[in-house]
Amino acid sequence: PQSREAAIPALWRCLRSENENVWRRAAQVLPLVCDRRTDVKQQLLRLARRAPSVQTAHAALLSVGFGWTKDEDVGTIARKLRDSDHRGLCLEAIRIRAHRNETDSEDLDRFFATAYQRDRFFSDSFSAPDLAEHFAQHHREAFAQKLETAISEQTGERHHVKSLIGALF
Repeated sequence: PQSREAAIPALWRCLRSENENVWRRAAQVLPLVCDRRTDVKQQLLRLARRAPSVQTAHAALLSVGFGWTKDEDVGTIARKLRDSDHRGLCLEAIRIRAHRNETDSEDLDRFFATAYQRDRFFSDSFSAPDLAEHFAQHHREAFAQKLETAISEQTGERHHVKSLIGALF
């Protein structure tokens, strides 16, 4: 218990890091270390609203979604943020909705537009494979149709086609 309490201030500082590897891990660990206390959730929500950077807002949302996914207010926040112009916030909001089993056709449309934009494919990396798997399982027909249509509309953009085909698997 003492070690956990001592770790909490360090995790809060890490949430404000500009390094994604740092803030992402801190966001995942904080709910576990604090035993998903309500006061910590409220602090995270305040931090998300008054974040000094978009990375910090993203870290706070990830942490809330990781630790308090089932809470109604978190579901409401996710529903609103799925329309965010920030790619990370949008995908994190959809991820929360997926964990809550609340995704619908609007979530699928937002995910597809966000994850499979042409300018996202400057490398061989695959965007949000957990969400692609969710939509393949829970919205199979609509997801496959979107992928097939996008693939058929491609004209020689190798990286983009590879990512779309990868999502089919």
